[in-house]
Amino acid sequence: MTAYREPYLGINDRTALLAWPCEVPIAGSPKSNVQLMHNIEKFIKTTDLKMLLLYCDPGTLITPQTVAWYQQAINNLKTVYLGQGLHFVQEDHPDAIGLAINEWLRAS
Repeated sequence: MTAYREPYLGINDRTALLAWPCEVPIAGSPKSNVQLMHNIEKFIKTTDLKMLLLYCDPGTLITPQTVAWYQQAINNLKTVYLGQGLHFVQEDHPDAIGLAINEWLRAS
């Protein structure tokens, strides 16, 4: 955890930590980010770009329940279940992530 905290040791270094949650589009605000998310959703539903989605259970932002939406919405999506994990899945499954990316790149 020391490595994750290192960039934010000084009080002035924590501005981004406060700003980021304020940018998450909730209940229609901030409008610019609601529009941005709408544009991203439209793009992922219409693009032919190949995509890879790695997920864990229970997950934090991408739960197993939301994976079904992504699978339905994105035409060229490969999903890989990594196992148990929450937010820092790179800490829980570094080898599985590397193998999944390597396999996906070779198949693409």
